[in-house]
Amino acid sequence: MNRRILFSLATVLLLLAIVFPIPTSIPHLSADESGGISGIVTETDGMTPIAGALVAFFDYAGSPYVAVAQAYTRGDGSYSASLSAGRYRVQASSAGYVTEYYADRLDSAFAWPVMVVSGVTTPNIQLTLDKYGAISGRAYHTDGITPIANARVTVHRDGSASYCFLRTGTDGTYGVQVVPGKLHRERVVRGKYNEYYEQQIRDTGANLLRVDSEQYVMGIDFTLDKFVGDVR
Repeated sequence: MNRRILFSLATVLLLLAIVFPIPTSIPHLSADESGGISGIVTETDGMTPIAGALVAFFDYAGSPYVAVAQAYTRGDGSYSASLSAGRYRVQASSAGYVTEYYADRLDSAFAWPVMVVSGVTTPNIQLTLDKYGAISGRAYHTDGITPIANARVTVHRDGSASYCFLRTGTDGTYGVQVVPGKLHRERVVRGKYNEYYEQQIRDTGANLLRVDSEQYVMGIDFTLDKFVGDVR
């Protein structure tokens, strides 16, 4: 009798082992398993996609100049990239548009961090890009006729350390793309004489120019009193 009971119990256990096998290992996520970031790049209306935009990803704790991954947007403006767990700056750029970081930041120092968790893709990271505006004009001697070639034109964005500079052509003309929706202060330098727009000699008195998206501000001209030596 006891042998029959033991045989029955052994049979039941064998059947259970066949139907519900004991796992030989416990599944787990590797600490360095990739997650990712996905989203879309559009114009400032939030709807018009920008195809072929370059999306770069920077380790938030690392260099803001060396991307750890890149992706290009598809025809519908969408993008995706595989990344290790961590925090990232996300930057988008495209010809004719202002390069920006998530979310609507021009400077990497103020970029919002995007978190990536192992094995998970962080979705809906949308970047909206503005089209550049532009400023153009000429540099003249005080007669208002004779052009000054190779003068240095500097454009400062108000409230920011950002600036760009360029040289006038042989006919005294210049043209530069600028960030739209911002105020800009311009200066021309030739030799040891310099002047801000509208003949101001100090930046505190210089008039600020506002340039909107796709706006081309022309006729921002300068006249310099003296013409001595080369640019310093």
